[in-house]
Amino acid sequence: MNESLRAIYQVPAQRGFNIADAAKYLGMHPQTLRKLSDVGDVPCRRSGKHRLFILDDLDKWIERQPKWVNNGHS
Repeated sequence: MNESLRAIYQVPAQRGFNIADAAKYLGMHPQTLRKLSDVGDVPCRRSGKHRLFILDDLDKWIERQPKWVNNGHS
C-alpha cells in the first residue's frame, strides 16, 4: 500500500480513508470518486457531509473492475 496515504479511522482489520486519500488509492480524481459514491458504485459511510471509505470496500471495488481498468491492481 502507498505509504503516503493516511488512515483517518482504524478499528481491528479495517482502515478508513477520507475522499482525497481514497481517490489517490484508486488512482482517480476526488470528484470522480464523489460521483461514483453518490450513485452507489463505490461504497462509503457518511457522517453529515463527510465520507468514509473502508479499505476492504475499496479493494473489493477494484476486484470487480474489468482487467483493462485494473492497471497494476490485482
